[in-house]
Amino acid sequence: MLTTDTLSEVLTSISAVMTSNRDYLVRLDQVGGDGDLGVSMDDGFAAVADYLGSREPKDLGQAFRQAARVLNEAAPSSLGTILSFGLMGMARSLRGVTEADLSRTTEALRAGTQTIMARAECAPGEKTLLDALLPAVQALEEAVGAVAPPRAAEDTEDTQRAGEPLLREEHPWALAETVPVEVGEGQPRTADPMTADLVTAALGRAARAAAAGSAATRQMRAVHGRAAYSADRSVGALDGGAEVGRLIFEGILAWRTARSGRTGQE
Repeated sequence: MLTTDTLSEVLTSISAVMTSNRDYLVRLDQVGGDGDLGVSMDDGFAAVADYLGSREPKDLGQAFRQAARVLNEAAPSSLGTILSFGLMGMARSLRGVTEADLSRTTEALRAGTQTIMARAECAPGEKTLLDALLPAVQALEEAVGAVAPPRAAEDTEDTQRAGEPLLREEHPWALAETVPVEVGEGQPRTADPMTADLVTAALGRAARAAAAGSAATRQMRAVHGRAAYSADRSVGALDGGAEVGRLIFEGILAWRTARSGRTGQE
């Protein structure tokens, strides 16, 4: 379940991944950029993690809005601005929301990518961050859809109206972290590990999709930024922004795996 507390943990995990890959991103950016990608992403995500770790936002919308502002200030680069667009899109989607299951979080991620496309005027296939983010979001949507029960078509007091969001109690992804089960007399109640595994599996699938999407940028010609001035030379090289997208989902999966190991139940 995503809350302001777990969001802080997730961003701390992403920050650690960016720090570990700081030099790698610098080298990658030297091919077609100005070589500061690793520095800006390391500094930017570290600033966001530190900020949210010392604040108590009232809801997820406010947390993402604050994260967008801090990232934009700490990572004054084109990619920092583009990522801030995405965070603002998520902030609007989660305004007033204090808890979000995987389905709701995936909707917010989709809103974030749509904001990036609109504000940055870019599209998939143009050798950008989106080429990693969009496959990952699609993988999450497919995973959520694969286990979601059919929506009720009848509009009665006993059934849900067609087209309305599923109730949290009906959604297996919400059950992963909220529904307790009895494990024996005198023993603690813990979450069902099978449903918890579904969340981890979905995030793993998203991370692999992001990696595949980033790898595919080798065959693309740059359309935006400094690399576009020598677009033909960009073919054969990974896009730094797409690699950042891959690393973001790597950090999310690392957080989830570590959290599951600590609790043995999530």
